[in-house]
Amino acid sequence: MKKMNSRVGLLCFLTFLQTFTSFADEVSKLEIQDNEPFYGTWVCKEYSGSVENLFHGKWKKAQKLVFCSWGYGERFLRISDEKPQWKFTFVIAEKWADSKGNACYKVFTQAAGTEDYYLIRISKDRNILELIWRSVGFPSERDLNPSYSNYWKYQRQ
Repeated sequence: MKKMNSRVGLLCFLTFLQTFTSFADEVSKLEIQDNEPFYGTWVCKEYSGSVENLFHGKWKKAQKLVFCSWGYGERFLRISDEKPQWKFTFVIAEKWADSKGNACYKVFTQAAGTEDYYLIRISKDRNILELIWRSVGFPSERDLNPSYSNYWKYQRQ
C-alpha cells in the first residue's frame, strides 16, 4: 500500500510540475540576453550636466548613462565624473524590433524610493540610444521624439 501511495504521490507531483512549467513558459516569453543592445555606456556631450528647468521642476540632465546586464545602472552629470549622480536598478518589461529594425524596450527603474518607466530605442547600428521616461506608466512609441519633455538622446561610448 505504501508503494502505491508513493507512486500516486509521485505521479501527482510530476503532473503538477508539468502543468506549472508549461504555464510559466506561456507567461514569460521575454528572452533577455547578456548582450542586449542597450547595455553599455552612453554619452551626450551636448547636455550641460547642470540644472535644467522643466515642468517637473529643476533637475539635472546627465551627460553619461551606464546600463549593466545584471540590472544595475548609473547616471553621471558629466562624462568625466568618477562617481555617479544617481544609481538605480532596472527590469526589462518588454522588448521588440520596430519596422526599421531598431531595438525597442520598456524598462522599469527604481532608485532611492522613486520609480520610473522608460521607453528606449536603440538604432539598428547600435550606436544611438533614444529614451523617454515618465514617473507613472510607460510612454508610447509616438512620444519618442525630441518634442517630448523627457526625451534624451545618447551615443555609444
